[in-house]
Amino acid sequence: MKSFSLILISFFIFGCEESTQINEKPHQLVVSAFLVAEEKIDSVFVTQLEDMLSFYDPNTAAVQNANVTITLVDQTNSAGNITYTLTHDASMPGRYYSPAIVQPMKKYLLSVEAPGFPRVTGSTSVPDTFSITNKNAFPDTITYNSNSPAEYIGWTASRNHAYYLCLITCLDANAGEIPNQFRSKDGPKPGNTSGIFKMRDSYFAELPWLLVNYYGRTQFSVEATDSNYFDYFKQQIVSNRSELHEIQYSLQGGLGVVSSSARAHGSPIVVIKP
Repeated sequence: MKSFSLILISFFIFGCEESTQINEKPHQLVVSAFLVAEEKIDSVFVTQLEDMLSFYDPNTAAVQNANVTITLVDQTNSAGNITYTLTHDASMPGRYYSPAIVQPMKKYLLSVEAPGFPRVTGSTSVPDTFSITNKNAFPDTITYNSNSPAEYIGWTASRNHAYYLCLITCLDANAGEIPNQFRSKDGPKPGNTSGIFKMRDSYFAELPWLLVNYYGRTQFSVEATDSNYFDYFKQQIVSNRSELHEIQYSLQGGLGVVSSSARAHGSPIVVIKP
């Protein structure tokens, strides 16, 4: 199972909606589906809507008897459509997967059906593959220096995408945390992955030290994403800072998002030292 990037973290809040929405939508499926070009389908999660005032147990909220299908669309002849029925992962309740490999530049349809719930549908168009252009410019090691950019990264153009997501991921499980004046010492530990969005016509990014949370082996990478996730992400940021409560989702019949991305080839790995 592939590693989840920063953007996946926020989807775990889908299972708990504001009380005003609970009254309006008391019985719905919550689906987060992520397809990555050239990788297996392994990130489809199905839960049921829970009241945010009640204790949230992922195992209880997980829907384990859903019929989850993903269809690869033949846009020239519908008779050529290929439908994959996903398997439920008993070791991770609510997760569904398939060995099918996601193809870039293709459209996929999602369907989720479970007894007692409305059917959930959605679609995503997968971005094209692309590559890091300056992998060889990255040194084997980088010394932490908060007065300079952590690193610069460049990439070739993708297609069929909406935005780029530049990511910094610590690969060492027991890496030391880098001090940060903007984080509370008593607060929770930062995640292993952080990142920034860049516009669709961007091919270069400066990655500040503010995004680097840990010393040790670190991967610098870029993903080309469709618009579904970013549209949701923007609404979450706004709703957390205003009176906007009604989030618009990219699914029909339920809550959540079906999204897709392509990861740049040639992501460099360096060792960050104090």
